Parts: sequence; C-alpha cells; structure tokens
Amino acid sequence: MSILLSVYFREGIVFAADKNATLTFADGTRDVEVGKFTKVLAWPYRRAAVGWCGLGSLGGLPTDDWLRVFIAQHRDFDDLDQLAANLVRAIQVDFDREYATDPPPADAGLIIHLGGFKAVGEQVVPAMYHIYNVDMEGGTYGPAARLFVQSEDVKAQFDEWGPEDYPARVQERLGEMLDERDHILWFNNGAMFPIFNILKGHLWSALSDLRRLTSQPASLDDLQAYCRMAVSLYGSWFEEHSLPHQRAVGGGVDAVSIPWPRPPEGSK
Repeated sequence: MSILLSVYFREGIVFAADKNATLTFADGTRDVEVGKFTKVLAWPYRRAAVGWCGLGSLGGLPTDDWLRVFIAQHRDFDDLDQLAANLVRAIQVDFDREYATDPPPADAGLIIHLGGFKAVGEQVVPAMYHIYNVDMEGGTYGPAARLFVQSEDVKAQFDEWGPEDYPARVQERLGEMLDERDHILWFNNGAMFPIFNILKGHLWSALSDLRRLTSQPASLDDLQAYCRMAVSLYGSWFEEHSLPHQRAVGGGVDAVSIPWPRPPEGSK
C-alpha cells in the first residue's frame, strides 16, 4: 500500500503518488522495493488521469502496465462515465481470473482514482471515480472483497455542501474554497492515510500563507508542485520512522495534471 492523492482546484486536477512497492513473499515476510512503480498516469493530451494503490499486479502484468494497456485501448473515449464503467468491468474480469477462489486473498485490495472533466447539461465539471474492493475501518483497510464498486465523489461532495452549486458553480466554488477558507477538495488513499491527512493539512495552510505573501495566484504547475511536496513530505515520515525494508511509502513522486477545459469560442 502506498499513497495516492487526487486534488481538484479551480485551475484543474492534479494526481500524485509515491513510487515504492511492498513485496510479500511466500513465507509471509515483506520487503520494500524502492521506486518500482508509476502509480499515476495520464491519457494522451491530458484528457483523463488514473492513479492506483494496493495490488501490484493484475491480469499477469504489473498494475501500472495493465493501466497503460487500458489507456491505449481506450485512447479515444467519448464519455467519462462510460470510461469509468469500462474500467470497472475490465478490472473485475482480470481480478476474477487471477483470484478464482472465494474469498480472494485478504491483501488483494486495489484502489483506483479516475479523474477528468465531463459535460453536465451546458456545464463542464470535474469528476473523480473511486473504484475499490476494500472498506475503511477506523483508518485502516479491511480485507479485499470479490466485487469492485464505484462512486463518483466530486458530485457526492457537492451534494453534501449544497447541491445548488452543482454543476453551475463548481469551478467558482473550488476557487472560493482556497481563496477564502484555505480549503481544498482532495481525495487520498494509502498506507496510514490519517497521518497523511494531518501532514497534508498543514502543507495546504503553508500554501495559502505563501500565496498571500507573494500576492500571486497559483498556476496549475505551482499547485502540482505542492501536491508533489505533500507526497514527498509523507514519504519522509516513513524514511525517518521506519527501517529501509519497512518504508511502504517513498521512493520518489510522480504527478500529472489536467487543466480546466477552456469554454468554446463564442460561448457566454
């Protein structure tokens, strides 16, 4: 298990993750391979992004290679909702082939974030599809289940805040959150994620302080840099508190971003 972060800003979407892999051997012992995986990937032209943590192989391939194949097969998708449905279906098929016994191994949990933009009426809104086969229990993850489930968490979050803002004021609201209340819409999964939430929360406050100090709006590249810093900071916690073979998080940071689509020319 690693750390996976997806963040939604007025300027666009950022996905970031570490690169370490925890290896489990036949005798039950575990070791960490540093920098083994790429856990966030983008479609060509940054049309969508996908990230993962947990199960390191699927369908006979390392999970990042499996996702590269899926991206190539769905390079020219037309509908983000349908892309998410196709991803769930493809994961389930290969998972069932690889783990035919029921229940599957307890440590076969896989968590996917799929992000991008879609049209809702006349508005363009971001989406974050959370695909997983584990339950969270008191800050930890339960054993892997047979079936993968999916939720779209951006709209669900706006439903809690006040559905009147969705879809017309999503971008505006995301900007207000950061400008006025130092708050960011973020989703994360991974090892000991409650600790990550604390560290990341302080980093967001620092980001806001720096923006006020410089009086400059943050670009998407700036925001991506802070997401990278959040993952790197969390990796340093494992580096300082764990032996090398126990550092479930670390080994570098990968990040991708998707800018908020520009409205068509002539639109109001």
